Amino acid sequence: MTPEARVKSKIVKLLDAVGVEWETPIGSVYGKSNRLDFTCCVPSPGGGRYLGVEAKATKNDKPTPRQKKKIAAIRKAGGTALVIHKDNLHVLVYGIAQLMEVSVEQVELLVRASHAQKAAARGRPRRTVQAR
Repeated sequence: MTPEARVKSKIVKLLDAVGVEWETPIGSVYGKSNRLDFTCCVPSPGGGRYLGVEAKATKNDKPTPRQKKKIAAIRKAGGTALVIHKDNLHVLVYGIAQLMEVSVEQVELLVRASHAQKAAARGRPRRTVQAR
């Protein structure tokens, strides 16, 4: 798994844990080439909010000029666009909390509850060994 793929995996787990609807647009000859890695709809009391996320492996990896243009267009239209790398995942948590209009602690609780629920679902009941 590449370093950027690890970051994307963490982003997916976070988005799923808090109930964000997301997709990863696939580039093709017929599509636009300036798409961000994730296009999301974040639930909020006033209706869904648009969130675009570009994943990078490290803070030294910068968005391409086309990605920068897309980020600017999203922000100009009133959406939120974030560049996330392995050292700033907390920015995504904070951004989601703002869009959901809840506290960061509530988002972190949702994430922990989701991880605990998945761990319990994977768990198997232990078999006891009877002495003879």
